[in-house]
Amino acid sequence: MADIRESLPWEDRVSLSLRRLYEDYGYRRYHMARFEPYDMYRENRNFLDGGAVLTFTDPSGRLMALKPDVTMSIVKNLRPETRVQKLYYVENVFRLAHGTREYREIGQIGVESIGAADLYAQSEVLTLAEETLAAVDGAHLLCLSSMRFIAAVFAACGFSPERAHRAMKRLRRRSLGELEALCREAGVSPWAAALLLGAAKHSGAPEEVLPAMAALSPDEEMTAALRELEDLCAIVKSPNLRLDFTMLSDLDYYNGIVFQGFVQGLPRAVLSGGRYDKLLERFGLSLPALGFALYLGELERYFGGTENGTPDAVLVYGGAAAETVRAAAERLRRGGLRVRVQQCLPGPEEKGLCYVLRENGEMEVSGLA
Repeated sequence: MADIRESLPWEDRVSLSLRRLYEDYGYRRYHMARFEPYDMYRENRNFLDGGAVLTFTDPSGRLMALKPDVTMSIVKNLRPETRVQKLYYVENVFRLAHGTREYREIGQIGVESIGAADLYAQSEVLTLAEETLAAVDGAHLLCLSSMRFIAAVFAACGFSPERAHRAMKRLRRRSLGELEALCREAGVSPWAAALLLGAAKHSGAPEEVLPAMAALSPDEEMTAALRELEDLCAIVKSPNLRLDFTMLSDLDYYNGIVFQGFVQGLPRAVLSGGRYDKLLERFGLSLPALGFALYLGELERYFGGTENGTPDAVLVYGGAAAETVRAAAERLRRGGLRVRVQQCLPGPEEKGLCYVLRENGEMEVSGLA
């Protein structure tokens, strides 16, 4: 019997597979309230992608936020006596769309592991991130970095917060010339400048990047951060794992490993996460925390989805028998087409291939509809 998941829309197939994965690891599902008080999000706006929150006033006069972030909701609801929490979620949040000033409802699936950040705990989260990407596509990359290492490099350079912000932007662009100019401007020592430029230059397989960075003679803190990465890579042992120190997140929140996931054919990351102890500190909690989110909106193009569900082809069956119609539609779908089946010809406003099915099961293309 065919797996029933194969007949479901791609979002449901991915969701079901990942729910089973996370529950196999003992993670419990978290359900977020649709509306939450705005105060918490106002105080932590820079943690949100884009910083904007969709708000409204409820009947009692309180300013409420419409589901802007799952991680902050989880952290807000932690009890002071919490020791360990392992949660996963399947939620929609409301954020500004990339490159626009319009809000969109964005699907996310993710995990949060709170209360432990030893080598095993971190490797478990990385393994789940790797398996999450594999559930989408075997052709994927999980790119790993360390904010602990980068913070130590910035400290060695003696950067002020303003210069550290500028260095972050230039590192992300791998702009060696601009980084060199910043080092000259700040009077950075040749040793520290070499480490900063090395972080921009070296990326790739862990067995290549780690020795190259260690050869630059980092200090004790940097060495500890590199050793942590080495140990994690040795445990996860994935051929899809890469190190890339230009992949950075907010230093005000992330204090350890950070990572992003990519699938073949999409230019932007579809998964991101890291260690965010500093966020918990803002809520008065002294606990380590790691997590990640898979962004379903980024996967729309990967799965061939369109906003209005426009099919690639229309199959017109006229008087053909039902079984003949079913077999013909399946042949087209196995060929990678999204097919709408209908008895009559499509209207002139519809676009895409139009297949006309004869009663004997043969199909012919009638042209573009």
